[in-house]
Amino acid sequence: MSRSRALRKIRRISDIRYTLEEAARLRAPCELQMEKGGARVFLRGRLVRARYSRGESYLEVNELDAAPSARVFPGEAGITLCLSTPRGFYRLLTTCLELKSDSLRLSYPTEVEVTQRRETPRVHFHPEEAFEVFVGGEEVIEAGSAPRALVVSLSAGGFGCVHWTAGREPGLGDRLPRLTLFLPGGGEVVASGVVREVVDAAQSTLPAGEGQLRMIVFDVISPENQLRLIRFISGMETARGGRRG
Repeated sequence: MSRSRALRKIRRISDIRYTLEEAARLRAPCELQMEKGGARVFLRGRLVRARYSRGESYLEVNELDAAPSARVFPGEAGITLCLSTPRGFYRLLTTCLELKSDSLRLSYPTEVEVTQRRETPRVHFHPEEAFEVFVGGEEVIEAGSAPRALVVSLSAGGFGCVHWTAGREPGLGDRLPRLTLFLPGGGEVVASGVVREVVDAAQSTLPAGEGQLRMIVFDVISPENQLRLIRFISGMETARGGRRG
């Protein structure tokens, strides 16, 4: 089912506790975003603990994709933590309390932004209208060696793509830790995702052309990028007179 988002803020501590404890129980994928020398730095991992008590309150993130000492230091403030669970996408500001070799302890938030999942449209693109998604960081994209595919369907929760080029074609269940979608008309969206379905494009209901169609679901995406997708999809529907494909 296609989905859209409605942004709101959680401020009541009981609701914050419930949200974060559920996310920790699910070992929710998360992303830390920090400003370093005028550039945005990303560090990805999983939320594994959300402790709240009178004596000690903190969040713990591990399964990090890089050594945390290279990206963050104890006492560093202004860190944006983005979480993804089946209920929605969450965003909060935090501070690094403690740095370990394989995990981080972060301050407990007083406010959490949530973009809840609700029913909404998906837009389709004919092969001649399709746009590109790249896998990898900016340095790989700029070098021209990044694996890429053509996006033929798009929603706020994921996309379908065909004509994979460069490198090994991803299989069912594969996680793609860095995706960059260059939207038609300008703008880009960065996220990570998981391949949820691989089918013969000719047997699909989408106008996908030939080859294999891969359906990819976002597992980590910032609220800003979510809203950028929603605005883009809404604009596509308006331009098409309300049609979704």
